[in-house]
Amino acid sequence: MQTPEELLKQSENRLNRALADYEAPPSSLLAREFYELRVQAAIFNYDICYDITSIWRAAPTGFAEKVALKSVIHRLYEYDQLMQKHLVRRLLALAEARNIGICSEDLRALRKQWREQLKHLESWSSVRNKATGHYGNDLQEQVDLLKTIDRSQVMEVVQAFLSYNIGVLNVLKNAGRGGNAA
Repeated sequence: MQTPEELLKQSENRLNRALADYEAPPSSLLAREFYELRVQAAIFNYDICYDITSIWRAAPTGFAEKVALKSVIHRLYEYDQLMQKHLVRRLLALAEARNIGICSEDLRALRKQWREQLKHLESWSSVRNKATGHYGNDLQEQVDLLKTIDRSQVMEVVQAFLSYNIGVLNVLKNAGRGGNAA
């Protein structure tokens, strides 16, 4: 099993490669779209790996642990919103343009595998809206919401979401390469 530092280094290398490919002159608009989606996913992956590694290193306890975990919740929530509203649509359009036979049902099936954990992610909307960067003006509400954060639940959702994201990235990889063009 890899150490958190090794995982972070892998994520860093993946991010740097994705950016280098993105900044190279694209061969087409479709290639540009692929590289944009890839860089976005690599940024998210690095953010999460960095946050988790930082939490493992610091090993905060008590309320400090909950405050540390709120950044992970915020990133997961925001990236999930981005995926649902924009990235999946762009991915489907890229696949269609490359004659790759995927459909929204395929992506829904990937999401369905992690339904329970992703439902929990969606249930954190109040935490996200009042305590993770969209601070409310009611400190007691903010503290109460932060106290509901459970490390094992957050890690379970992180694992599920990253597994879901890997599935989506595999679809993206096929779309970027031209996949199984019919």
